[in-house]
This record gives sequence, structure tokens and C-alpha cells, in this order.
Amino acid sequence: MPDQSEFITHFEVSNFKKFDHLVVNDIGQFNLITGDNNVGKTSLLEALSLNLKSNNDLVFKFHSLLCDQHIHHHAENKYSKNPIIPKFNYFNLLKNKEELPLTLVFNSQKVILTDIDYFRLKEEDKDLFVSTPYFMDGIEYKYWIRIDKSNVKPEIQFMYEDDYYREDRKFESKLYKPIVKFRNFYERDLNKFIKELSQIELLNLTAFDYEEIVSIIKIVIIPDIIAINIQKINNDSDEMIFIATKSSKGLFVNVTRFGDGVQKIIRYLIEVYYAKKNGFNYFLIDEIDTGIHFSRLKIFWKEFLMLATKLNIQIFATTHSQECIEAYAQALEELGMEEKGRLIEMEEHNGKVYASTLSYENIKAGLISNTNLRGA
Repeated sequence: MPDQSEFITHFEVSNFKKFDHLVVNDIGQFNLITGDNNVGKTSLLEALSLNLKSNNDLVFKFHSLLCDQHIHHHAENKYSKNPIIPKFNYFNLLKNKEELPLTLVFNSQKVILTDIDYFRLKEEDKDLFVSTPYFMDGIEYKYWIRIDKSNVKPEIQFMYEDDYYREDRKFESKLYKPIVKFRNFYERDLNKFIKELSQIELLNLTAFDYEEIVSIIKIVIIPDIIAINIQKINNDSDEMIFIATKSSKGLFVNVTRFGDGVQKIIRYLIEVYYAKKNGFNYFLIDEIDTGIHFSRLKIFWKEFLMLATKLNIQIFATTHSQECIEAYAQALEELGMEEKGRLIEMEEHNGKVYASTLSYENIKAGLISNTNLRGA
């Protein structure tokens, strides 16, 4: 039996975006998240993505959450000798109440994050500073985050630290976040993702099981697929996925020639491998079923859950679709994986968000009784 001791089974987040205090219990290996619009499904995925491998990537993860939403607060002239630090504490944009700390609990590990004004730092805090090769002499670093973690010495990190990478610094796998968001412009995002993979030299047969990916694509969505490959576009530096099918007489064609459903499924398959290769045991997907025809949902779920089981990786995905929930439940039953599956229902009452976790038995009972499980 694979070791699942590192899977998230209990999660709490306080003072993050619209969450005052959200608790999610009895989390399984496979978790489908439902709820009304603007209840916080994507925010829950974002909070889960902060499950830190180490404190060193904390600043990047928080800053990138805002960049993903096109709320950019970067240092200006960051590669010059006189960069301009923004007069803005971006950390407050991620908090429900500015005056309170942000708290995360993953299983029994608790992390408390407090923003600290430069001028209120105490002398005894100086030894908590995280050293970084990107700091420059003579610059006033005003904004900091204090990290208090269970059984670990507290640290203080500069909020805009991730702006101070050397200009020649290549993409590093530690900056990767195992989350695919619905808001991404898909072709461009897929292209960017593949380009990043190529820069860290993971595009080879030892990184991904291409034969298995091709096999799943053949079963789920392109019956006449022959092969999948990564090639440059127009001989420039961009990379893209190309697919060869029998109908194209074995010639590779750009994946963007296919529909959104094909692009999404291929992205999920490649990225779940990539997440595992980078030491992550979880993978997060926003609106997993969008672009996939309802008639293909069950077979997609079956193949995807079998792959996740093989890689021993935990899945969190959101949906608005009752058909997706039905296909998910059918796949769990036909695979005999009922005990691994959960449905997390999110609801808002009087301005506070709550989460209820349903086991497979409860999901099945709800479907039989025609209960609305997808949210209002």
C-alpha cells in the first residue's frame, strides 16, 4: 500500500481573502470541491497551494498569487544599483482583516504569518532575517513577513525578495506551483508551461511516461493519436506540444489545432507528472471539467484517478457541474476507490464560509435523491 502519511487530511485557514476562519476535515486522496459562484472555491485551492515545502519559497508563493490575478506590485529598476521599492504592503491584499495575522494549518503543522513594518522591527529580531544573495547594500527594505511555524525557529523575509533574482537567472523548479487555474488564457499558459519545462531540462523520457500519456489520450479523447512530442515554434525559443495522429498521416501538428478539452487533458497529464517530479504530493485544478464533453467525463476521471494512484499524488479540483460529480462518483465506484473519494461542499451564511466533507456513501445518496451537490 503506498505511503499516504503526507497527504492533507485536515486543513484550516484564517484571515485569507474572504475566509474569516475555514476548516476542512476528513480530506481524502481525491477531493472534488463544489459551491456557488464567489463562495471561495478558487481561494481554497490557492490557500492549499501554500502548503510549504520550506519557508524559502513562501514569499514567491504569496507574491505570485497576486501576479496571477494581474495585481502587480514589483520593485522598479530591480536589476539596477538603485531599485525603487514599492511603497505598498502587498501582503494586506491577501488578508481578510489587515490588523490580523494570516494562519494556515496543514494536519498538525501550524504556520502564522504576520506583516511587519520596517520601522517597528525590534533589535532582537535581526537574527531572524533570512539571508539572501539578492539583497544590495544601501537599500531600505521596508516590508517584511514574519513566519512562525510549528517547532521551527521564526524567520523574517523581505516581501519583494522574489524581485531580486539576477537577470541571467533561469527558471527554477522550486518556483513551480502545482495548480492550474481556470482564468489562465489556455494556449498561452500551456506554451509558457512547456517553455519553463524546457529551460530546466526536464523534457525527456525520464521525466514523463510519454507512452502512458499517449495511451490515456487515446482512451479519453483522441482515438487515432500516434505520438506526442515537444518542438520549437518557428525556430524561436518557445516550445509547444505537438501531436501526431493517423488522420494527419503521422505528421506532428500543434496541440492548439485541437479544442480546449484536448489541451486541458494533456496539460493535466503532463503536469501531474511534473508536480511529482518536483517533490509535490498534491495537484490542484480549478474547474476541472470545463471544455470536456460530459460523455467523456467518466472515462477521463477513471484514467486520471488511476494515474494519480500510480503516482501516489493527492488531487483537489473544483467544479460547477452535476454531470462532473456524477461521473466522478461512477469512476470511484467502478475503480473500487470509494474510500479515497470526497466531495467538499462550500457554503456561505451571514458572510462566513463553511465547508462540509461528504464521503462516497454520502455523495451516492445525494445523487440518488437528486440533491443539488454542485452549489446554488
